[in-house]
Amino acid sequence: MDARITNYLLEGAVLFDLTGFFADPMRTGVQRTVYELFRNWPDRGLTPVIFHPDGRVRVLPHYTLEEMALFFDKPSSQVKRAVEKGGGAHVSAEAVARLEIYVATQGVLLPTGDALEACRAVLAAEIFFDHRVPTFGDLIESNQSKFFLLGYDLLPFLRPEYFPALDWADAGALLGYLHIIRRAENIAGISHATVAELRRARRRKPDDDIRLFPLGADAFGRRQSRPAPAEPTFVILGSVEPRKTPVETLVALDRLASEGKAFKVLLIGRRRTLAPDQQATMEHILSRASWLEWREGMTDSEVATAIADATAGICLSAVEGFGLAPLECLNLGVPVIVSADVPSLRFIGPEGQIRLDSRSPEAIASAVERLLDQAEAARLRDGASRCVLPLWSTCARDMAAWIDEIIGPAEEPSDFWARVKRLKFASEAKNAPMEWASAMLFEAVVGREPTLIDYDRIKGMLDEPNCDRATIALSIAIMLGSGPRAPFPIIDAILRSEISVDFPTLPDRVAPPDERVHELLMSVYSAPSGDTFAQRLCLELFNRFPEEADMARILRPEVSKVEAIMAEVSSEAFQSLRNKPCDPDVLWSFLLLDIEREDYLAPLFPMQGKQLINEGYRRVLGRIPDVVGFRNWSAALSSQRVGGKDMILELSSSREYLDKNPDMRLTSRALARIKFGNGALSDAPVLETAVGSAV
Repeated sequence: MDARITNYLLEGAVLFDLTGFFADPMRTGVQRTVYELFRNWPDRGLTPVIFHPDGRVRVLPHYTLEEMALFFDKPSSQVKRAVEKGGGAHVSAEAVARLEIYVATQGVLLPTGDALEACRAVLAAEIFFDHRVPTFGDLIESNQSKFFLLGYDLLPFLRPEYFPALDWADAGALLGYLHIIRRAENIAGISHATVAELRRARRRKPDDDIRLFPLGADAFGRRQSRPAPAEPTFVILGSVEPRKTPVETLVALDRLASEGKAFKVLLIGRRRTLAPDQQATMEHILSRASWLEWREGMTDSEVATAIADATAGICLSAVEGFGLAPLECLNLGVPVIVSADVPSLRFIGPEGQIRLDSRSPEAIASAVERLLDQAEAARLRDGASRCVLPLWSTCARDMAAWIDEIIGPAEEPSDFWARVKRLKFASEAKNAPMEWASAMLFEAVVGREPTLIDYDRIKGMLDEPNCDRATIALSIAIMLGSGPRAPFPIIDAILRSEISVDFPTLPDRVAPPDERVHELLMSVYSAPSGDTFAQRLCLELFNRFPEEADMARILRPEVSKVEAIMAEVSSEAFQSLRNKPCDPDVLWSFLLLDIEREDYLAPLFPMQGKQLINEGYRRVLGRIPDVVGFRNWSAALSSQRVGGKDMILELSSSREYLDKNPDMRLTSRALARIKFGNGALSDAPVLETAVGSAV
């Protein structure tokens, strides 16, 4: 690609390194951090990239953030299939496959050197031991002010006993990351502890400028405050490894259970390596503890619901770089039993917490006993709801301000794919008819579609003598002004064939937003009325199973399916979701279409015989029935081979109707609602076996 185009596309861009996220998606704390930074960055001002070992960088698609959100809280259809198959591993496999298909292999490849020279800055917020070490090292050498590094804890180096899987035979690669830490001029940490570790590793002067950006507590959404559950319930958060002290916690709980204390426990975390004696202890408890459930691979919504419904969270790490889990519990209004030395606690007050200096089973059991007392649990729950917590938006905003402070603010927001689109318009205008070319050039120069007034102005240009496309582009720029960062010199060079380039195809998913909304509605409409419908609705909209209150609200006898769906979509619970399963505007438009279609057809349903046929043809096809159609439908209806609703839907799916209304999905949704309506027609005849040639 011509250097002028690369410079234009990446001018002002902050390249955000997501190489590790897409190489090995694992939902680690680091991957949670890069996702939340990307999601909360002001004005969506990060350009996501993958650095490849072959000397190229991949600018990822414009929908990368949405796919990352689906990875953390997968599409409801995938959750449903996972439930039917009986486990979470299937969901994780599907979610990882989506990232590979729709993101990691899409976008556009550019030479790494050209991209680093053209961009405004590079933000590295992952831990890396691979080909990025020399790449970032070269950038620091050539332009150190462009490179920004978010550093995490150095526990693998300082406390190797907690990381037995780390292979120190490959010390060269491991030390390469430390080398970048020492050389980076712009570096930040996530806690006081990590800043101290980074300062120790860098061996610089005491005034070494390492910034501090505490992480956010609100990954699971807005603050909540629910009543405590009737039965004491505890959620243990953290991977099952010695550093998180899961065995000591379960030993303490097992002792309390053996003393007759009643409670439930949910262990949420990935299975890691334990010492043989710890593994044996844990398996012994798991084999006989009816009060304990262990779940892996839960979605964000499932984890948030589990925490919010608990009496307290238990987060007892021996060592941490930050410690997100206790803050996330407090954000959901739930008290937490937490190690007193967790670094994140320095950013908050003591409300809603039982801080333990010792992680012995005796200390843990004593803390749990405090929360078995209803009055004490209520007091701590009230404290949790009042505790002031750091936010992800603040973290991202302060990091963006840090970059602006060092290299100066961008002249205007960077949008790689919007700029690609503008240059594609210029390229395609070269061979388009002049009238079409003028509209394309308008979008290329101004950055938006022309209005009718704009078209009137452009028409005058087309009548000018010796009018060519380059002249039109220049006239548009002079007459109407230019939009964000108008690339007129590049447009002019493209039109004069001075630049020849094969522009990348604008990436897109296989399923556009409207198709995803249609699939969601089809899934809900086709669920039989009753409990199955309520369950399907909650899974599709909220990615969780319904609670008792949901069932009572959704299954009111006077409420239709469409009304129930609209009520849930209008609810505060759905509006407050940060990762909605679909585009809310498209969902609303489809629901309104369905209601309008239902209202229009409703007068036909009580009709019979001649009236039904005549009015059905008029309302659906806009004409009176022909002789053959009238005779065939009269025979079919009188023989009771089909009903009136079948006739209406058959007309609505006929070739004649589809020629006038090409979107058959509206008819498909109508069929699903009628077939599975409110239980009245549990098994209406399917249309393809009704009266195929009646029309």
